[in-house]
Amino acid sequence: MLTSTSAALKVRIEELLFTLQLLQALELNQDGFSPIHITAINGDIELVRALLKIDSSLCSLKDRDGRTPIHLAAVKGRLDVMVELLSTCPELAREVTVQGETIFHLVVKSNQFEAFKVLLEKVGFHYLLNFKDQDGNTILHLAVCRKQIQTVELLLNSKSERMVEVNAKNLNNLTAMDQSSCDEGYFIIGWLLLRAIEQCAKSQETIEVTISHDQMERANSVTG
Repeated sequence: MLTSTSAALKVRIEELLFTLQLLQALELNQDGFSPIHITAINGDIELVRALLKIDSSLCSLKDRDGRTPIHLAAVKGRLDVMVELLSTCPELAREVTVQGETIFHLVVKSNQFEAFKVLLEKVGFHYLLNFKDQDGNTILHLAVCRKQIQTVELLLNSKSERMVEVNAKNLNNLTAMDQSSCDEGYFIIGWLLLRAIEQCAKSQETIEVTISHDQMERANSVTG
């Protein structure tokens, strides 16, 4: 049976071991990665969960490029790790790298379409779809440049409630449409962009007509 002194010592040892675990979990290697960054890259979901049990705030730890574990998991297409980290800390989706890239920018640049679909479903911060990186590029700019037809189509889906700014300009004053060309690879993308631009114009016309009609009704009620 443990005496009060030995029991207190046991608790103290456990606290010290926990502190050691935490310090090791926070330590960056020569490449700027912590243990949770490495496990996220490798897709080791069980080890990620074990590290999060030590301290859930590890999920927001950044490497030298400002990337969190979820950024690295997304770039590698580690969907289960990505979902686990999002469920632990939904706010992670807001984090940007030192280049001003969101997690959406990174998955498009890495051609991780499945990760992109999961993010559209799981992430509620739709303003991120129009977020610009340090070059002023939205994810639509990037997807068009890379001829990612599926990504462009998903972004411009007319049934979607997501509002994508099709006419957004980057620092070179170019829209996504400006970045498309007449070669075969851009034909479908160009058509999708034109359709979205036309729908955007019609939507604005509808809003203008509605406002005008409302104003007319108010005017009639005052004079009537």
